[in-house]
Amino acid sequence: MRRTLVVALAAVVCLPVAAAELAGVTLPDSVLVGDQELLLNGIGLREKMMFDVYVAGLYLVEPSSDANQILDSKQVKRIDMRFVYKKVSAKKLAKAWTEGIEANSDGPAGTHAAGLEQLNGWMEDVVKGDTMVFTSVPGQGLQVEVKGQAKGVIDDEAFARAFWAVFLGPNPPTTKLREGLLQGR
Repeated sequence: MRRTLVVALAAVVCLPVAAAELAGVTLPDSVLVGDQELLLNGIGLREKMMFDVYVAGLYLVEPSSDANQILDSKQVKRIDMRFVYKKVSAKKLAKAWTEGIEANSDGPAGTHAAGLEQLNGWMEDVVKGDTMVFTSVPGQGLQVEVKGQAKGVIDDEAFARAFWAVFLGPNPPTTKLREGLLQGR
């Protein structure tokens, strides 16, 4: 009996522990980008009206709760979006990216038109369980992955900063989402 308890406890201690869970989505505490380990900085839920749309996890080399520091840093950044709503159309996603970049951009409305056109052209309808992953690597641009497939890279540092400002800037989709991503774990 005692030996069984020790073995059972050892098995529990050896199980991997997920870092965060929100709205039924569990995200790992770290991810690898090339040979660079990124740590889960925070996790947030995008809600629209009364519906949960997606859970997002922000991964950074150096966790921080300072949005401006994150936006200005040259570190590798990743956001992992996991959709929990039944369906979001490519058209609605493109509209949300456009509105988010316009609401959080420092420059005139057309400043990021080329990057937005590329990003919006890669959007697809997503359903519950689908993912989008965006990774900024300094000197390499913003890498875009939709539903597990690499779509391409937007090689424009100003656009990448504008993209991250959608989540971390003064006008995020929701304040609750921004606060969750900026936990600075």
